[in-house]
Amino acid sequence: VELGASLAVAGTLAGMMSITALIMRPIAAVASDRLNRKKLMIIATTVIGLSVLGYSISMNMVMLFIFRIIHGSAFAISGTANMSFATNFIPDDKMGSGLGYLTLGNIVAGAFGPTVGLELGSAVGYRYVYIISGVLALIAAAGMLMIPYNHVVSDEQKKRKIVLSDLIEPSLIPYAFLIGMFSLAN
Repeated sequence: VELGASLAVAGTLAGMMSITALIMRPIAAVASDRLNRKKLMIIATTVIGLSVLGYSISMNMVMLFIFRIIHGSAFAISGTANMSFATNFIPDDKMGSGLGYLTLGNIVAGAFGPTVGLELGSAVGYRYVYIISGVLALIAAAGMLMIPYNHVVSDEQKKRKIVLSDLIEPSLIPYAFLIGMFSLAN
């Protein structure tokens, strides 16, 4: 809106990240299964940081649109890789509580982040909020380098062709639908 866009265009730009993430999730899932999850997680988090920094230099809607697509793609990969990566460290008998604690960080950030961002935006301007957010993402990516992980993906798994069953698991569709209904209401 500060760049002169209407609220409709601003809303479309805001939604573009979610739409891109939705499209990229199945691809992110295959990548997370077939590639080194730690590297994938670090690369995606770095790209998130750089795309958020890109918002701070965007001078028009086209630039914002491009950075939103990049951000949405990296967000899909990061979220999928982070969850699957974490399962390597959680004991099977504590998977529920382990993933619960992992997602707690997202819940806390989602609860406080917008308020902090709005307050900072009012105090110093949104350009600096993007810079701060981008730098925090890059710091997170650097911190991920310190996590011990030695996962080797077999050559056979890397070379295997991607088939529809790699992208969609029919037995999970009812659960995904129910979660989607809950999230829509939420």
